[in-house]
Amino acid sequence: MKMRFLDASSDGFKKDLEHLLSWDADDDVSILDTVDNIIGNIQSRGDEALFSFTQQFDHWDISTDNCLVENEALHSAWLSLATEQAEALQLAAERIRHYAKHQLLTPWSFTDELGNTLGQKITPLSSVAVSYTHLTLPTSDLV
Repeated sequence: MKMRFLDASSDGFKKDLEHLLSWDADDDVSILDTVDNIIGNIQSRGDEALFSFTQQFDHWDISTDNCLVENEALHSAWLSLATEQAEALQLAAERIRHYAKHQLLTPWSFTDELGNTLGQKITPLSSVAVSYTHLTLPTSDLV
């Protein structure tokens, strides 16, 4: 797949951008089906599936023997970047880090006047089951 570039100063920019950003509902379903398939395969087949998809999409023959990039190679690649590219990557990393910090949930607790310890514990889950029961009370009464 060839990367497409848009030039904001070109006459057809607005039309080209609108076309690029337009979505058909069928596209969404197709994309979700593809993503579900990829995730399911990786969950069930692990590295074998990951390597297969890397070959399919990135055209890179990856294996357990060649998937680890040594620190020296990473450092060398970083030093070989043009200044503008390195600065852009650094800015992107800082922006991602800043955004992620706002998403962090932290545990907290306190003891109320009756001696009850109340609070919030944050624990990552590998899966969740949800059950919804119709309640006649307004949500605000449940909080």
